[in-house]
Amino acid sequence: MPSSNQSRRRGGSSQRPNRNRQRPAGQRQGSQPRPASQPVGGRSLNGVGSHDTGYTLHRGGTRSRGRGSSIRRNRSRNPRSIALMVVIACLLLLIIFGVSSCVSSCTAAREQKQTEEQQADTNPVDSRVAYGASENISQELSSALDNGEKLQKIAANATAYSDDRIIELALREPSAIDFVEQLPTASKDPQPYTGTVVQGTYPVLYDWDTRWAFMDYGSLPLGLTGSGPTSIAMAYMGLTGKSDKTPAVIAQLALDGNYATGASGTSSDFIKNAASSLGLSCTGLDATEANITGTLDDSTCILVELQAGTVTDESHWALLVSLNRDTSVTLYDPTSTSASAHTWDAGTIADSATTLYALTVDASASTDSSSSSTESSSTSDTTSTGSTGTGSTSSSTTGSSTASGSGSAASNSSK
Repeated sequence: MPSSNQSRRRGGSSQRPNRNRQRPAGQRQGSQPRPASQPVGGRSLNGVGSHDTGYTLHRGGTRSRGRGSSIRRNRSRNPRSIALMVVIACLLLLIIFGVSSCVSSCTAAREQKQTEEQQADTNPVDSRVAYGASENISQELSSALDNGEKLQKIAANATAYSDDRIIELALREPSAIDFVEQLPTASKDPQPYTGTVVQGTYPVLYDWDTRWAFMDYGSLPLGLTGSGPTSIAMAYMGLTGKSDKTPAVIAQLALDGNYATGASGTSSDFIKNAASSLGLSCTGLDATEANITGTLDDSTCILVELQAGTVTDESHWALLVSLNRDTSVTLYDPTSTSASAHTWDAGTIADSATTLYALTVDASASTDSSSSSTESSSTSDTTSTGSTGTGSTSSSTTGSSTASGSGSAASNSSK
């Protein structure tokens, strides 16, 4: 046994490397030379010039070993990391969605508040007019704005009008804008007058009223040339209290008689000839102040033919309806709202006029009507009495009965 141990020691000692043997440069103590052909990490670690360096290189060296273990740890945590990242992403999405929803709701609330404030500050008459403006001003501005839009349409269709005076009417008279705007496509069929008519009160009518303005009168629409028929219609309504004779009806009478002529659009002969058919009496007057002030009263009005360049730029007919306490007169001009809006000096009207016609209800026509009614009633009574007399004598002889009946009828007829 000792020999055996000794031999082992010897053998072992004989196999131990000589620690004093010179190591190759760079070789660590305790490291074994690696064969030059053995690769490390899949790569050959031969020294420079394919000489074995003698180093034993482990995968990644000391640092590589730590990094590799870190990579292995990271790889082992990948599922949890992915799950954590998904959770974080979901939280971020929820936060973003919540923030965006909050912003949207806040924006909507702010816009609704602004809308409510704007509505609260909106003019109740017309939103185009500033809030706080008076009702009257708001209505006037609203009408003017509407008229502006209609004037734009008229301007765009300016070539559709046969006479420039039609467009000039719209520019001069705001109340005529509707007529001018609708004229190119409107029906020419007139409509009845639906206003209230009271005897002794004259309505203010204008040529361009769309109830009759579209019908042709002469070479142009009644809305431009109908001062004669419109003035006569005002006189008729005020004197009789009836509304069946509208400007369109009277215009048709003038057309049927070929009276739609002259500088004023209607011949003066029509006034004299048509008056009786309307139940009116017509009397011509000289154009003087005295005739005007001495004729106008509650039952008499005066048709006046005005010269061009006086009350308005063109010759036309108008109606004097009353004499005022200050001796001024009220003129209803169917071609001018401004001329109808104020009183006039009687002398000014006399100087501007070429023809005057006093109109009143025809008394003879009323008398004839009453006489016809009385005669009709008397005839009815006579017939009834004659029949009764004949019946009362029926019990007598035939000849006596006939004589009695004839006498009774004759007696009643004489009455």
